[in-house]
Amino acid sequence: MQSRAGFQLSTIPIQQLVKVINSLLHILVSSPPPPKAMSTKEIERARIIPDVVDGLAHSKVQISASFGSIPVVLGEHIAPKDSSSKPTVTISGTDDHALYTLIVTDPDAPDPANPTRGEYVHWIITNISKGDISTGKEILSYQGPAPPIGVHRYIFLLYKQASEISYEAPGARFHYKVRQVADKYELGDPEAIIYFVSSK
Repeated sequence: MQSRAGFQLSTIPIQQLVKVINSLLHILVSSPPPPKAMSTKEIERARIIPDVVDGLAHSKVQISASFGSIPVVLGEHIAPKDSSSKPTVTISGTDDHALYTLIVTDPDAPDPANPTRGEYVHWIITNISKGDISTGKEILSYQGPAPPIGVHRYIFLLYKQASEISYEAPGARFHYKVRQVADKYELGDPEAIIYFVSSK
């Protein structure tokens, strides 16, 4: 068979083809993993550090979320009407032998300039296995944003558990403190974080 370039493919040595294929495979296998959901610098710029957490764990775990066809893109605005239903959450890079906790919280309630009732917790799922949130226990059902004043941050935090936990549901959604919960259940720093903002 002759190609348009005028040479026969059959004349290319098999060994050379094997070398090219092996080189391509090496590039694919050795490529670095995709970046984390958020870097520490991005978290600091969004003031998630120090407002909500103290740091981000060194981890390859990634989290993404979407409301139907609307993805959660770091720091971008999603209207309350578009984020009222439970989002689809995808988690990758987890340890198959570990369990995880997902918390969605708003530190800006009721007013970002005066967050006297923050944090307001919107969703809690514990004991998530193999990155599949359907395997976890929903402690608190999802509640969509309803920011009364200003632009609020809605933060998804994924924690790696030391073991299975019996999580005590909060008595109220207001005045929730992620730091205190992480300390109580020995969760450490979150493995991955994403967030969006919303306003009236």
